[in-house]
Amino acid sequence: MDYKLHPTGWSFSGPAGTAAQDPIYSFKRFSELYLKADSEYKGRYSVPVLCDREEETIVNNESPEIVRMIYSGFWVRFPAAVGDE
Repeated sequence: MDYKLHPTGWSFSGPAGTAAQDPIYSFKRFSELYLKADSEYKGRYSVPVLCDREEETIVNNESPEIVRMIYSGFWVRFPAAVGDE
């Protein structure tokens, strides 16, 4: 995704080494991801976003909540002895 917000929203266009398109769905605009998850979506198209690829939906778009979800999810996957290290 481009590092600058374009007047039309977050985009994939490839400047300065950024991706020319979404690597999973080949979207050019970030809004397409929101609309894939909910064709009636009318809110802001914000980043970051945590997506469920199997369900093809957006799980969350709030940074602190995404960090907590990832943090708690990773610890569940490790045995207790490894989690303490």
